[in-house]
Amino acid sequence: MRFQVKMLFLFSSVMLLSNSLLFYFLYTSSCKLVQDSFGMQARHMALSIVHNLDAEKFKKVAEKTMEAKAKQLDKSTILKMPEYKELRH
Repeated sequence: MRFQVKMLFLFSSVMLLSNSLLFYFLYTSSCKLVQDSFGMQARHMALSIVHNLDAEKFKKVAEKTMEAKAKQLDKSTILKMPEYKELRH
């Protein structure tokens, strides 16, 4: 092989390897950034729901749900509860 061909092959290999590493690190950091931002948004939404949620109404709906599950009743009784409608709103 001629020297120019060897140099071309060497530089092409180095460029391919360095670009592959660069894209790998960019991809992993982008994925981490997206996961962190979604995590923060989910955390903020959960905190706002906790602050606005009436615990007594939620307890009534949860108890009724467990009762309906145990007796294998229709879910329509839960959906018609005023507490459920208010919590849903």
